[in-house]
Amino acid sequence: MCGRYVIVQKIEKIEKRFNVEAVFDSFPPNFNLGPGMEAPIITCEQPQQLQLSRFGFVPNWDTKKLILNARDDKLLSSNSWKRALKFKRCIVLADCFYEGPEKEKLSKPFVVYLQDAERPFGFAGIYNEVEKEGELIRTFAIITTTPSKVLNKIGHHRSPVILNPNDYNKWLTNNQDLFKYTDCIKNNINEQQNAFPVGTDVKSVRNNSKSLVEPIGERIFPEYEYRILNEIDLQGMGSKKRY
Repeated sequence: MCGRYVIVQKIEKIEKRFNVEAVFDSFPPNFNLGPGMEAPIITCEQPQQLQLSRFGFVPNWDTKKLILNARDDKLLSSNSWKRALKFKRCIVLADCFYEGPEKEKLSKPFVVYLQDAERPFGFAGIYNEVEKEGELIRTFAIITTTPSKVLNKIGHHRSPVILNPNDYNKWLTNNQDLFKYTDCIKNNINEQQNAFPVGTDVKSVRNNSKSLVEPIGERIFPEYEYRILNEIDLQGMGSKKRY
């Protein structure tokens, strides 16, 4: 699952990169964004706006629930997720995220980032608006898929979906066949990920400083080696010309 991430870019940079206008005045850099915290997102209902939403999807059928992640293989089999995929998609902005092995979790944390990519990137997300304690709130979850090479190395079985920038507009465009959106999920750029280990201070959301993302060890893949691996994947193995 993806339960902690980093978003520290200035609002002006996000506005320019995603061609949106913020409807809030400020958002302090957050090096440890966790459940229940506000975060900037772009919704399919208002794709020209940068809005704030709470991390943790609250469903209509149980307003006490807080769902951080939605599995891509459940989106079409659950009525709640299917409706969200059709009407309530969003882009969740992030610079990187934290993940650990399934057993140790954030007792053995890594920062996962994209190589050679402009920041912030966009997670595929879904959101909902519910009335809770007399207040209308917007909440979101991050969609996850099968693990990338990097997440496999870390020892985690799921990876958040990082959208291909070429699919941002498609993801936010309404009234399309649902398979257009699932294609965006499949066309993710997760294999551009790399990671390095960091300290365990990230376990507590009370800790929030740049020191959280300082490496304490080597990258999962040396950058040069990882580029070669990606090139091999793109070229394919054992292919030959047909005449």
